[in-house]
Amino acid sequence: MKILHVNTDDMFGGAAIAAHRLHMGLRRIGIDSKMAVRFKESDEDSIQGPSSNIAKSLSLLTISLSSIPKYLYPKRSNSFFSIQYLPDLLIKTIEKNDPDLIHLHWICRGYVNPKTISKIKLPVVWTLHDMWPFTGGCHYSGGCRNYESNCGHCPQLGSKGKYD
Repeated sequence: MKILHVNTDDMFGGAAIAAHRLHMGLRRIGIDSKMAVRFKESDEDSIQGPSSNIAKSLSLLTISLSSIPKYLYPKRSNSFFSIQYLPDLLIKTIEKNDPDLIHLHWICRGYVNPKTISKIKLPVVWTLHDMWPFTGGCHYSGGCRNYESNCGHCPQLGSKGKYD
């Protein structure tokens, strides 16, 4: 079985550490495991990330571009909030690696657009390392439960809008 783990980073943050440990553990028992990341810090050959200076710069630029909509909310809190709307290269990465299974981990900071997930034609496992996959933006709801029906008046964005 060939597994492709997808995470924004390979070594930074709790989700990255968990994904990296799982990836390396699978390799130790003979499973063909690879990892695709936006930011690669390790020297592992089985982990793929941007290698050229241009590709690394584009990754940094994408983080900035993906954050622009948050600036429409000047009263937003400092809590972590991700808006994923930019196109991504996930399908090309999957095709290049030809895995049997995709294991998504933490895919924020502009790395994977949620619409892309519906285009994956393989089994997908998604380990939820925070609340973002079901809240639509906030990584931790801070007690707000608006995401259960229809987000609006978001306390993290400091919004009074009915549909934020």
